[in-house]
Amino acid sequence: MDPAVRDALGETLRRHRLARSMTQGALGHPMTRAYVSSVEAGRTVPSLPALRLMVLRMDLTLAEFFAEVDTTLSTRT
Repeated sequence: MDPAVRDALGETLRRHRLARSMTQGALGHPMTRAYVSSVEAGRTVPSLPALRLMVLRMDLTLAEFFAEVDTTLSTRT
C-alpha cells in the first residue's frame, strides 16, 4: 500500500480516537494497544474487519472514515 495512504489512514484514526477521548486499548479491543499504535503510526495496514470494528466504535461509517482519509490525502498534494 502507498505509504501516504497508510499515513493518512493512521492520522485519521488517531484524530477521531483522540476527539472521543478513547485509549488505543479501548478502541482496538480485542486487538492490542500496540497494534492500534502501529496502525496510527502508518506502520501497519489493518484488515477491513479490524478497521470496521474501530471505526464503528467511534460512531462513524466506513464511508465517512474513508472520505476523511481521502481529504487528508488530497490536502497533502
